[in-house]
Amino acid sequence: MNEHLLQYIWKHVLFRPQGLFSTEREPVTVLFPGVHNHDAGPDFLESKIKIGNTLWAGNVELHLRTSDWHKHKHTTDPRYQNIILHVVFEDDEPLGGVSFPTLELKHHIRPDVVDRYQKLMALNKPVPCASRIAQVPDLIWGSWLDRMLAERWEHRLDEWHLLWLQAGKDWRTLLYYRLAANFGFHVNRDAFLELALSIPLNILVRHRGKLQQTEALLFGQSGLLPTTRQDEYVKELEREYHFLRRKYQLTPMLAHRWKFLRLRPSNFPTVRIA
Repeated sequence: MNEHLLQYIWKHVLFRPQGLFSTEREPVTVLFPGVHNHDAGPDFLESKIKIGNTLWAGNVELHLRTSDWHKHKHTTDPRYQNIILHVVFEDDEPLGGVSFPTLELKHHIRPDVVDRYQKLMALNKPVPCASRIAQVPDLIWGSWLDRMLAERWEHRLDEWHLLWLQAGKDWRTLLYYRLAANFGFHVNRDAFLELALSIPLNILVRHRGKLQQTEALLFGQSGLLPTTRQDEYVKELEREYHFLRRKYQLTPMLAHRWKFLRLRPSNFPTVRIA
């Protein structure tokens, strides 16, 4: 067993979902395993898990062993504050000092899943299942592609419609939100959208001819404005932002919402904001 396989098993629910109990003996029901996160932070986002009689929505972290939580120093990492469930292959020690339960999957994973995985990995090919693609009938292959296209469009339209409602059904504000999200590409898309949602468009328009005030608003609201540097320009931005924040009663983002891992320097959120 390795962590990549464990993540795949969790993502596709390739385990017996009945009779799951946390290490504290609370019944666990997986309603939605979550969105697989390939960047820094928890392994799965937006999960929906029923624990006991309570429905929880939040993030799920996976490890091979319970003790890996402390080995990876997640306790002091703010990105792991919203964990609702810790999923492990093997519960090797009690996890103290946390508010979420642990679920051990060791005895719930189907043996055939692990067996197929080991056989595919033994082929030592870039795409282990490539030889089996030809076995898929054209009708199934074509239907699958059509379904994925339709689902992708429906998902995009649902996103735009929800954002349009958040924009007060104002198309100009909707465009502002979408442009901001696109600045973050895939990795920081949600963070850039959160930044746009935190600064009403009319405020940016009001200060559009004043570069320093605009930068102060964007960097201040992003939570990325340095507070320890002695640079005079940074000090000016801090003073400007503190005034504008009080004036417009703004609430800044948390800096840990931004991701820098595996990004080229030109795509760092600080550079994209600038």
